Amino acid sequence: MEMDLLILRDNSGRKVRQCPMCPYSSHQKGRLRDHMLTHTGERPHPCPYCGRRFTQKSTMRRHAITHVSPLGYCS
Repeated sequence: MEMDLLILRDNSGRKVRQCPMCPYSSHQKGRLRDHMLTHTGERPHPCPYCGRRFTQKSTMRRHAITHVSPLGYCS
């Protein structure tokens, strides 16, 4: 999805990127990119063990631990 962003400036002059689909905004381009996945439904981060897909890499890593941890499980 191409992001037609509204880029504003806050009171201190820093750039604020506005989501074109909802009120979410962020100073960081990467956070807005990750947020946009909630609208597109894209899940670009697959678990290397089971293939389950996640929107955020950190969530995939936390999930992947369930495959190698003696206490973990994947359902």
